[in-house]
Amino acid sequence: MKKLLALVLVLACVFGLVACSGNKDQDNKETPNCIKVWSMGADYQANAEQSNAYKALWNSLEWKEDANPSSYNYIFYDGQVSIYYNSLDGVFYDVTNNKHANLPKETNDQIRNSFKDLTFVRSNGDVLD
Repeated sequence: MKKLLALVLVLACVFGLVACSGNKDQDNKETPNCIKVWSMGADYQANAEQSNAYKALWNSLEWKEDANPSSYNYIFYDGQVSIYYNSLDGVFYDVTNNKHANLPKETNDQIRNSFKDLTFVRSNGDVLD
């Protein structure tokens, strides 16, 4: 099952040509339809397909209590949940819900590989808005 979800993630990232709608509300603020990814001074955005693939992967993981991200190099944010990611060790930390999940090596490699398909937004440091 995990391999299937990992394959879905890879396919969605490789063939993810569907862009986020980038809807704006009445105050001209962008609505959080797609996952934003912050990494060491650069902001990225996943498209709708990529966002759904990440969420499907997260929903398939075996999460354990306690999120103590002592080291991480990516932050995923979908408007409601912040998930920190240590790509070296292959650990997701859901700091919003205080839980973490360890990834198998193959899945971790696929996640790291998926970043090349994200849309670069801007370079501005690690400022979270």
